[in-house]
Amino acid sequence: MRWTELMQQQDAFAAAIRKEDGISFVGDPYVKGFRNRIDSNIIHLYFDDGDSGGSVWMHLICGESSALLIDTGYGIGNLQAVIRQLTDLPVTVFNTHWHGDHTGGNAQFDIVYMHEYDVSYWKNAPMAPDSRLLPQALPYRKEDLVSLAESKVCTVSDGCTLDLGGRTETVIHTPGHSAGNCMVLDDKIGILFSGDAILSTPTLVIDGFPGGEHPDLLTVKAMEHSLQTHQDILNTAQWLCPSHGRLMLPAGYITAMQQCTQAILQDPDAFEIYDYIPAMPGHIRCVQDAMVVYTANRVR
Repeated sequence: MRWTELMQQQDAFAAAIRKEDGISFVGDPYVKGFRNRIDSNIIHLYFDDGDSGGSVWMHLICGESSALLIDTGYGIGNLQAVIRQLTDLPVTVFNTHWHGDHTGGNAQFDIVYMHEYDVSYWKNAPMAPDSRLLPQALPYRKEDLVSLAESKVCTVSDGCTLDLGGRTETVIHTPGHSAGNCMVLDDKIGILFSGDAILSTPTLVIDGFPGGEHPDLLTVKAMEHSLQTHQDILNTAQWLCPSHGRLMLPAGYITAMQQCTQAILQDPDAFEIYDYIPAMPGHIRCVQDAMVVYTANRVR
């Protein structure tokens, strides 16, 4: 099965990057940084969850006048100290979506931005230490766990831009994984920060994530429609840097994901059983290197 081969590649990547040194940070032992191989003003921050499935990337993009931090991880360690070690520029924080492995460190920053459709989900998410999303295989000190105290949230919508000075970041609303799920395109070198929408691991469109508001956007159909709607701007992307798995994926992943979502809509019953994460079972469809895990009630 092609998808099992791809997941074996992911496991090999996780084992390899665990051994790489990267940039270490005085104020946060949980994160290590890697400068982008094409643009050193982009730093990828890796939080290793101690397993292969939940490790997460955050991305710091530095322009001439300001910087953008994409996502804040689980909220373990001093992410603000990490950022200050890397840049003195004013930093804007943007969440690709509301899930706890992307928003856990929000309280370390005065203001965060996220898509308007995800704000209510984030505000209603469990905040107690025993119910929030945290890595299960990673030993960490309880005092390093960041409180989920509510930050000030500013909403964005599809097509919003942020001028960092010499480079502009454009928000692309790509629902499916969440109602307000977004990607961010950097116009300077064409990197698409694809969040959990397009990855080297499966994109999850499953009923294991809460429904509620905007249920029509929590579907494979919504994702396929968004990819088609944004095809012109997505065609300008050269590489993808997701929130999980390998970075600097070729732009062909976008076309493969379009084809994968279309294949599911055409025949949702042509699937294999996904059992890589027992707690998140579902159906999996794989086209080339793009994978979508979905449940029947999240197709349309």
